Amino acid sequence: MNLPGVFSIQLTGEHGAPLAQEGVFLQIEFYQDGEPRYVFAAGATDARGCLDIDTAALQQQLAYGRSMNPDSFATDLADCDPVISLVIPPAEYLEEMVRQFRAAPSTPENVAALRAYRAAANYAVEPARIGFNLEGVPPLERLRLNLAVETASPFSPDRP
Repeated sequence: MNLPGVFSIQLTGEHGAPLAQEGVFLQIEFYQDGEPRYVFAAGATDARGCLDIDTAALQQQLAYGRSMNPDSFATDLADCDPVISLVIPPAEYLEEMVRQFRAAPSTPENVAALRAYRAAANYAVEPARIGFNLEGVPPLERLRLNLAVETASPFSPDRP
């Protein structure tokens, strides 16, 4: 698979119009032989509903995983299937991640992850998993992808 230098994501809403929703935390999934292989934290959208996912940062997450568990992180990203998924996890998942990272050792990686999970605004949109087939996509510096999302009800039983 040819990986771009940057995956440039834009949240879109009704009729494909850009959705300016800040703080939506995304994950990116890679597959091998049609099965999920890796799930990486991608970051949160800015005030325009945009997020740039630097492939070098994904490679760093892979290297960190390899340092912790070499067998589970043995596949290079370029050797994964030419399909990725962008995932908007539910707010409840992020709340569970906050609980887990609070109990984890205080490494720089864990502190950064905890900060990102706590700041997420995923309650504002519906959870989603959208696949993108990258087969035949030439090597690019920047690959632009629109991520269609459905906004959640402005009222949540957990949030005022």
